[in-house]
Amino acid sequence: MRKRLFATFVLLAGLLTLGAGGYHLWDGADLALHGVETSGQVVAVSQTSHWDSETRRQRYLYTPTFQFYTQDQRSIVFSAAASSDANAWYQGQFVPIIYDSTRPHRATIGRFGSLYGRGTAFGVLGGVLMVVGSLRWRKAAPRSEPDVSAAGLATMRNGGSDEPKLWLRLLPMAGLLSCAAGGYWLFVLLRAGVRLLPVENTVRYQGAALLLVIGALVALLAVRARRQAETQTTLRRAHPQQPWLWRADWARHQSRENASMHVSGLIFMLVWNLLVLPPALGAYPKYSGDPLFVIVFAIVFPAAGLGTLLWQSYALVRRALAKTLPLRLQAVPGRLGQGMRCELSVANVRRSLRWECELVCLYEHRETRDTGDGHESRFVRDELWRQVVAPQVQHRPGRSRLSMAFDVDAAQPPTGPHLGGEINWVVIVRGLNRRMRVAYWREYSVPVFEARSATTHQKVA
Repeated sequence: MRKRLFATFVLLAGLLTLGAGGYHLWDGADLALHGVETSGQVVAVSQTSHWDSETRRQRYLYTPTFQFYTQDQRSIVFSAAASSDANAWYQGQFVPIIYDSTRPHRATIGRFGSLYGRGTAFGVLGGVLMVVGSLRWRKAAPRSEPDVSAAGLATMRNGGSDEPKLWLRLLPMAGLLSCAAGGYWLFVLLRAGVRLLPVENTVRYQGAALLLVIGALVALLAVRARRQAETQTTLRRAHPQQPWLWRADWARHQSRENASMHVSGLIFMLVWNLLVLPPALGAYPKYSGDPLFVIVFAIVFPAAGLGTLLWQSYALVRRALAKTLPLRLQAVPGRLGQGMRCELSVANVRRSLRWECELVCLYEHRETRDTGDGHESRFVRDELWRQVVAPQVQHRPGRSRLSMAFDVDAAQPPTGPHLGGEINWVVIVRGLNRRMRVAYWREYSVPVFEARSATTHQKVA
């Protein structure tokens, strides 16, 4: 109970600190956008002393006092909001000043640290407190005793974990903070009526949009990954001796399509266009006479980004219209040395397509080699075995059903860890048009294990 109270206190402190940081950032941004810039002068430097118990000597803090004149020639004197232990000021020194025209005493030094330093410090401290409080709250939650049975030890040997990884806990919060910062920045720009041009303002809008979009994507993907990890953890606990039931789709005798590559390509091109298009549009009026800028930054980069983004979007729309259902597995898992049967239903495809189905055993691992200047590591997918079959096709109104049967080679390794890498069995479905070009392509991971008992397999793994 005390741990929960302490975690709650830390979370509340972090929330209040984040609020203070947001207030100071808002105040600095408002002053930077609406304030009047002028030049001021250091008129005095006050000195205060205090005893440092660690170094056992007197320490001094210096606070400068500034004077400037408003547009109506009023003299304003104010002191710096923070003191420093290093005397970087001297009387008569000129510094940039930003002040509020309606309240001239609301003034500060016209530097980034003076405008946003306090808000940034409060924001970082609040974020750290929120992370620490979240971890303490998670740690203080009641837990069951660790499973030291044979099943529990087998689960741990195969990579099982009772809690999601640390990065899965922190990424959603980081994404939300980035999204909030981008939204706040964009709101400040719109509220201040900042125009899209010139290029300096364009870059400001670009930074806000990048923070907003990337933060939202990171948060969504992290939440999705965490849910998948929690589902897998639940399945591991329910079936400690049956690793082929550790995936939710495999447990339902299905296999969902491996489509992460297409989504990743769309996200990459979206970020690429956010990086390229705003500066190109903002700088075009100023550098339109430069042929290098026009060809490279105003034509090639935007055209490549927009073209690839449209192509990725078109490919995803086509895949969505195909309405491909998950691959149905007749038996889970598939066994080495035995037959494996699958079914797949597809829609909105031509009946004239020629279908091919493959069962492939892939050895996925990282390969490190010496390049002379250092070591280079890359991800490698080695094909160990392949079987190509022609499926039985049954056409129905608006849909076709493919039935395929494979003979799994008994000499191949099963799904799971293997020689420092992973063995992944996949089913590839291709539809070829009359020109023998690929008009339809899908890939599914399937579980293939040894024909002996699960307990024996766990010991071998």
